[in-house]
Amino acid sequence: MGSKIDNEIYSFGYRKPRYRTGFRVLLQMNGYPPRLVDALCVDVSEDGLAAEVAENIAIGDQLTVVMTPPESSVSVRLSAKVVNRNDYHYGFIFHFASQGERDSLRAYLASIRPEPISLGRPNQPEPPVTPKKR
Repeated sequence: MGSKIDNEIYSFGYRKPRYRTGFRVLLQMNGYPPRLVDALCVDVSEDGLAAEVAENIAIGDQLTVVMTPPESSVSVRLSAKVVNRNDYHYGFIFHFASQGERDSLRAYLASIRPEPISLGRPNQPEPPVTPKKR
């Protein structure tokens, strides 16, 4: 994610591709007593996710995001921090404790969109090359 500058604006460098989603995630709120909050994941990337949450969460709060891929019973649990808020739309950045957690998220993203997005034309046969006449 980008670095925070004046007036709560972030300067963004290169960002990982985002995948549009529309499935439920659980936010395990740290603190006492711990609680689970239901949220709708709007999009996700290798860096974080955007979600709609019906409860107030403070920017800077640390929590655990629990995601279960569609048609799977295996959940991915990742530590995250609230970095952005606009009404009930929140931005979260992931904090990976190990390479295994990062690999787990990559596998999860592959299950959502197994093929990369192509911005070009579909594969077409190359036209034959004709030698230039001299």
